[in-house]
Amino acid sequence: MLPEKPPYRLCFDRTNWKYGKANINILMISIAYQGVAIPIMWTMLNKRGNSNTLERIAIVHRFIDLFGEDCIDSFLADREFIGDEWFRDLIKTRISFYIRIRENLWVDVPGKGPTKSAWLFNSLPLNTVHHYRKIVCIDGQWVYLSAMKVINRENKIEFVIVASYRFDPLALAKYKDRWQVETLFSVPKIQWV
Repeated sequence: MLPEKPPYRLCFDRTNWKYGKANINILMISIAYQGVAIPIMWTMLNKRGNSNTLERIAIVHRFIDLFGEDCIDSFLADREFIGDEWFRDLIKTRISFYIRIRENLWVDVPGKGPTKSAWLFNSLPLNTVHHYRKIVCIDGQWVYLSAMKVINRENKIEFVIVASYRFDPLALAKYKDRWQVETLFSVPKIQWV
């Protein structure tokens, strides 16, 4: 029903809020499309808080079973969605992903050993994109990192660090489309809260 044909850039996120006394916690896959994410598949989590690896893997494989791997251009997710088993499953299915990681996450850098991810980008000037050329290991899985140093809403320096399955000079530009899911999630929160 979309005017664009696949492959699609998929946003993966979770939202949690209260409606009266009920907790609403949704794990969702949506398609990034012209500034807004279009929900395509979701799971209601019978709990508050983060999803776990099995819940994430289940919804991704449900999507693949229905639509196939070929309709996926890439997979975009925020800092909640990391971990060995999760990354391993995405890599095994050969899905290109762009997942933000925490700046204090320890990564194993060949020749350097364990290093906080932000330390790889400390000398980066503000608002400049940099792609770390060497592959690094996060939770036993090999990925590439791209980053940008920015000033956040609290007027503090923050790093936007994105892990990807393949080296990609457009990793941060592609990850930026993930914010479309925030637009989607803000609508029901404003209307229902």
